[in-house]
Amino acid sequence: IEQAAFLIPLMSRHTSKSMWVQREIEQAIISPHLKNRVFTVFLDSGVTSPWVLRSLPSVTESNASRAADRVTR
Repeated sequence: IEQAAFLIPLMSRHTSKSMWVQREIEQAIISPHLKNRVFTVFLDSGVTSPWVLRSLPSVTESNASRAADRVTR
């Protein structure tokens, strides 16, 4: 995360419950070099968003190829 240019967490029903995923997202959000560079992809429409992601840009897309297209626009 310290060397990343962006962070794009792929959130599913499973990853949204992971403490490790949440910790990495929190670390990215407080990293100055990633300010405005965290964009979340929700892979399932029923995923509960961790509180740290609620104010950040996101897209819900179950198809990985379409998700990549939407993120890179």
